Amino acid sequence: DMGGRAIYADKAIVDIDGANMNNNSAHGDGGVMWLRSVVNATINNSTMRHNRATDNGGVMSVSSGDVGLHISNCTLEANFAQNGGVVKANLNIHFSETLISSNVAE
Repeated sequence: DMGGRAIYADKAIVDIDGANMNNNSAHGDGGVMWLRSVVNATINNSTMRHNRATDNGGVMSVSSGDVGLHISNCTLEANFAQNGGVVKANLNIHFSETLISSNVAE
């Protein structure tokens, strides 16, 4: 399983607004989404709770690419992964007015 239970994006621009993505799980990376070679990702006004990945990124895993990741006015709560309870990525992430609470990485 490659991960990204709700969204798998490869060579794309991702724009999410007003989504509720809760109770997803992936065997692998990205409980909700796996972004691979993504140019830009923006997530606004969304809730992501109780998501789980067996490897990386309880909410999302970003594996490669020139990614600009912007998250604003979101709730990221009670997510779990081995690495990166919320996000596993090697890049700058811009958070604005976002609640990040009770996430776990082992």
